[in-house]
Amino acid sequence: MPRKVIKLDFDPEFDFSLLAILSSLKDYRMCFEISNTVKIKFKRQPDLELKDARHNRSEYSYFCYCNSKSGEEMTLIVNKGSNGVLIPEKKSIDYFLLIRNVDSETIDEIISRIKEIENVNGVYKLDPSEIKSAENLLMFEYSEKKSLLKPH
Repeated sequence: MPRKVIKLDFDPEFDFSLLAILSSLKDYRMCFEISNTVKIKFKRQPDLELKDARHNRSEYSYFCYCNSKSGEEMTLIVNKGSNGVLIPEKKSIDYFLLIRNVDSETIDEIISRIKEIENVNGVYKLDPSEIKSAENLLMFEYSEKKSLLKPH
């Protein structure tokens, strides 16, 4: 009997702005510099382990900031994991900064401030809907936010 394959075809909706950061800084140093420059406090999250189509595992470090009063959220994600790249079509990018609930003027200010950090070679906006593997970015959430949603 022939095998029946069902494929789901959907376009994910991205509810965040995305910045690409080029820098040789280590993840903890980049986090520190952005925290000081933008005046926020990132919290390191447990590394996220992902498997690719060949079942190769790779771990990605990330840091989150969430302002419960304003709803602002920022997630700094390392693109180059332990055994691979999170977004293969953007191999030259070192970090992604996902920003939620922040107006475009503030995002422009964040870009200006990050550009001033020594050893940051570039910062620019990306449209996540134009990136083939952008759904990989949806795996990164703020763990404290998740714990607030759990029943007590």
